[in-house]
Amino acid sequence: MSTALAPSLTPEPHTIPALDGLLLGALLFLPPNGQPPRAAVQLNPATGAKRRYYEPFAQYLAAAGFAVCLWDYRGAEHSRPVPLAQAPYRFADYGTLDMPAVLDWLEARFPGLPLLVLGHSVGGQQVGLMPNVHKLAGLVAVGTSVGYWKYMPLGYRLKTHFFFHLFSPLSHALLGYNAAGRWGIMEDLPRGVVRDWRRWCSVPDYYFDPRFAADLPPHQYQNLRFPVSVYWATDDPIANARSVPQFWQHVRSVAGIELHRLVPTELGVKGIGHFGFFRRGLRPTLWPRLLADLERMAEPAAK
Repeated sequence: MSTALAPSLTPEPHTIPALDGLLLGALLFLPPNGQPPRAAVQLNPATGAKRRYYEPFAQYLAAAGFAVCLWDYRGAEHSRPVPLAQAPYRFADYGTLDMPAVLDWLEARFPGLPLLVLGHSVGGQQVGLMPNVHKLAGLVAVGTSVGYWKYMPLGYRLKTHFFFHLFSPLSHALLGYNAAGRWGIMEDLPRGVVRDWRRWCSVPDYYFDPRFAADLPPHQYQNLRFPVSVYWATDDPIANARSVPQFWQHVRSVAGIELHRLVPTELGVKGIGHFGFFRRGLRPTLWPRLLADLERMAEPAAK
């Protein structure tokens, strides 16, 4: 395993149909010099995160021999086929319609290769909603937890209250969608996504709470059959010492679930937070650990 800097790899642009036919924008990063990939990685971003934030890490994995699909959820950046004010999307569509379609596309593009997911925040949360989750050989989840607002530090609680209860209702009323992008909060989001998100974050068990049973189809959180590796940072206001175990207590895998606590100073950085995992400053320390997990998960499936 090498921690050398990844070369600049030009990705292939693709359009992937979601299970309901909606077109999702994607980039496919391939190993250099025509090398055959050892496995295919589906890189699921966080809610409202820009795709370009993950590109250096996708290049890093491709340079290590993986085919990496980096893509946008419905309504985001390159998966925005209709004006957001007209979009009827719901938050669980990410896991029930978008994620499984990307996985099927990877399976068709790379038949016989191990299929892996690296998910950031919601990108790790909603994997259990995928009807084809049994195809996976492993999951690396980063910053994945419940989003219960009372588990957050006071300052972030206030930000969360402002976003969900003041900014979002006003934006929905005036524009028909969450116009967070123009204010630098995050990317714009469909109002249905934000409304579901707000409801789920109102209780400790998030969408596992029985009152939200109608939001979710039958899922596989108790029946996973692949290894899961979870990383969270001690300075993350969202995925923290309370919220991470709260989420993963609802998940079972016969291959095991490992939780990894990250201390920023031990990794040579001042802070990680919720969005620092994929910054270049962690290339020498954290990225090799994520890569090693993916390599380990790919090996048994490849035999």
